Amino acid sequence: MSLESHGSIQVSRLFEAVNLLLIRYYRTSFSYWLNQDDPVAWMQKHIDEWRLNLELEQVFDQISHARVKKWRRQLDVRSACLEPGDSELTRDLLAFTGFRKFVGLYKTVSRQIFRHCSDDTYGRHLKLTFLFYIIHVSGLFMIHKDSLHEINQTLTKLIGDDDFKKDIPIVNQTFSLFKEHKGRYPETLLDCIYKIGEAVYKTGKVELINHFIDRVVNHGFQFPMIQGTGEDWQIRGNTAHVKNIRVFLSLICQHPKKSKRLLSALIIYLSIGGVFIKDTDLFPRDITGFLNADIEGVYNLVKQLARLLPAFFNEIGAEGQLRDISTELDESCHRRDRLIHFLRKQCHVESSSRIVEFIQQVMIFWKTKDKAPLEPFVPPSIFEEIQTSGRYVDGPGHIMQYLEEKKLSHPKDFLMYRQEALDRYVEEVSGVTDLDRHRVRLMLRFFRLLNEKYGVDHLEIKSYLTNFKTDDLPDPRRLAAALDENRLEIKIDRLLSYMADLKHIVVSDQVYEPNEAIYHKRHFAVDIPSMYGSYNEPKFDALGLTLRIESIVNVLFEDLINSIDLRLITKPTFVRIFSLLTLFRKALSLDGIVSNKLDVQMEFLKYSVNTTTCSFTQYLDIFKGFVRAVADMINDYFHNIHSANLLQIEARIGKDQIQKKYLPGFVPDQGQLDEKTARKLDQRVADIFFRDRIATSLGLQQLDVFLNRILHTLFRQSERLSQDQLSVLLNYDPKTP
Repeated sequence: MSLESHGSIQVSRLFEAVNLLLIRYYRTSFSYWLNQDDPVAWMQKHIDEWRLNLELEQVFDQISHARVKKWRRQLDVRSACLEPGDSELTRDLLAFTGFRKFVGLYKTVSRQIFRHCSDDTYGRHLKLTFLFYIIHVSGLFMIHKDSLHEINQTLTKLIGDDDFKKDIPIVNQTFSLFKEHKGRYPETLLDCIYKIGEAVYKTGKVELINHFIDRVVNHGFQFPMIQGTGEDWQIRGNTAHVKNIRVFLSLICQHPKKSKRLLSALIIYLSIGGVFIKDTDLFPRDITGFLNADIEGVYNLVKQLARLLPAFFNEIGAEGQLRDISTELDESCHRRDRLIHFLRKQCHVESSSRIVEFIQQVMIFWKTKDKAPLEPFVPPSIFEEIQTSGRYVDGPGHIMQYLEEKKLSHPKDFLMYRQEALDRYVEEVSGVTDLDRHRVRLMLRFFRLLNEKYGVDHLEIKSYLTNFKTDDLPDPRRLAAALDENRLEIKIDRLLSYMADLKHIVVSDQVYEPNEAIYHKRHFAVDIPSMYGSYNEPKFDALGLTLRIESIVNVLFEDLINSIDLRLITKPTFVRIFSLLTLFRKALSLDGIVSNKLDVQMEFLKYSVNTTTCSFTQYLDIFKGFVRAVADMINDYFHNIHSANLLQIEARIGKDQIQKKYLPGFVPDQGQLDEKTARKLDQRVADIFFRDRIATSLGLQQLDVFLNRILHTLFRQSERLSQDQLSVLLNYDPKTP
């Protein structure tokens, strides 16, 4: 065989291999498209009205089953007529429409639909149905994201159209589609939901808005889903979580009073599933935007939400004392304690409220030498390096054990003491080095500063105010003077008055200019971009300070009700009770809770203490009325608002997304729950949720306890005394001659 002949055979074999591959490729592609729903038939089924002109028929013919069948027949003919090794067959095959090119035709059709419709509204509806078909077909995944954006744009123009009265079915169809792709494009879907919501709210149709909110709530939520810390030193979690919070807040801002169910859902999701916001998310900006909406009518719900957001801090990253103390702690061991070095870097680079739990676990580790609880907080390589004994652990651990002997068994207990008192305890410990004492003192101060930044409880408020900018807030000297007041009732009253001025700022119509000083940098050691600086804005600052003051006021209310002697109730006792109830009513009003029934009972009690003819039965009825008024407030502001969103909560969000404190021992770690167990879990979740909301409200739980104590004493007195004796006792005033 000649060299030329051999070369020709080789070329022929090459063309044959290519042609067989192309034939197989096209047949597989055509079979795939023919196994999908025919786009025209699918659209006819999913649209209320089907009317195509000649131009539209030609547009849809490009992707019809008829067109694909025609191509398949042509493929069969050409492959049968020509030899497999023929180069002409190769040229013919390359002219066929391949898989990617066919996907591109769908984008072409999408752009052409509206252009060939004389009726704009029908054109948008037709295009929307076609886009729904694209999302319906998994093989078109390459254009799903773009199609979602087009759905978004088309819907916003379609919803609210005066000539189109079928908005609710459109919303239903859209959310059914979103549900299928929630896990694949969470952030894109959230953008779509916001844009649809914007269009829905603009219609002003209450029924449509309510229906939209129902669908948003049923769509679910993007939970934090924290999965530990990676080797890049960054926390692994759901990147769509913060965006979901932002979308909910932005929708609520459209019309807060009409968005109570959505606001309730956000409160429930964050309560039950947790919240994870990093400093670098700059979430204070979002809070400011939210507070600039008309929130006064839903202020109590706003407060419930605010208590769940660990974002009321002004320093972004680690600045000032926080940076100085964390650095000194790390440098005290020349950065050789890998655990403390990582803790410091987390504070400086990836800081979030999660670091409060992290530092608590570090202190517990010092005491117990059990490093297992640290695993979620550190990268795997650092976890392996952590030594459970040695110079970095033994001395601090000995001090922590000594503090436990002083009834300070958990890091949270340290916050109940002043730093000076803790330092004295540390100095009492023998058998440790000065360096060990120094490190523990720094650690305790570090923990206190982190709690001061991210928390609102157990604060040394005066210390907090020294670094707090109050330029546009009420005079902080008033607050300092109130805190120095020794008379309990006057102290509470002054603090409530200061909070009233803060609330006036929070709910005002005025839009303040934020004071931002935020800088970006990159940490070369771990190659992580970060930022630092500060953020101040009067409404944001006022609400943050309100939350911190109310945690103090709630403790003072407990002291107040414990200070009144309720072993025997007489006329002067009722006068004192009326004075205390006036403070409680003021506190509830500041928290956005208003009750006509409470006001009526206050008037009854005011009249009773100013007369000598009030009987025991009348006093008993008054305080029964108070208890009913509180029960009604709890129903109106908590149960009635949240109960619907709590129904079948486990089935809707899954037990894996529920925080541990809600999960009892009877819930298995793996597998689905049976109906009875799920029902028990739902009830437990609801009970804990309501208990927490009431306990953190301003004065509500303390008022409930106070009133029940009064009723208990009245009932006890009625069992021991006659009616005449009760009447004399309850109207007795030792100051009256």
